Amino acid sequence: MLKRIVHVLPEGWLLSLKRHVYAHKIRSNRFRSDEPEHRLLSDFVSPGAWVIDVGANVGHYSLRMSDLVGPTGRVIAFEPIRETFSLLSANVQLFPHANVTLLNMGASDQEDVARMDVPMWNIVSPLTRIGPHSPPRLLLPQPTAFTALVRGFEGVCPCCRKPR
Repeated sequence: MLKRIVHVLPEGWLLSLKRHVYAHKIRSNRFRSDEPEHRLLSDFVSPGAWVIDVGANVGHYSLRMSDLVGPTGRVIAFEPIRETFSLLSANVQLFPHANVTLLNMGASDQEDVARMDVPMWNIVSPLTRIGPHSPPRLLLPQPTAFTALVRGFEGVCPCCRKPR
């Protein structure tokens, strides 16, 4: 029944409902992912570190990493989808640390134009609906020293930074 009601809500109402649901979960400390990697983040992220969340979605990993790096660290969160970025932005406002930098773009090692097709509904949950976005293309940024730095860590163990 609830799925049928949510399915017919106007896009603006649905986004507002999502904001309220996520805000409630953040405030009640229940905004987390069930993915096993989410629990393992503390093995790789330490206070004062700078970390990157590529494809941040609504911020589950961003919040966890924000807590782990603390006030002296920084989380740089990339989310290319406009509607999802809007939810991420609202969620980050509720995080206990002001250490998250949001970028409404994709991340790449080359300058290019990419098309992103976003499904209208996720079968798992009716609250993950993403509406049509415009433009349907995304201009990715020119590679920078920051990109090169990230690429420099390929093949390196995140714990001891020794080659794998």
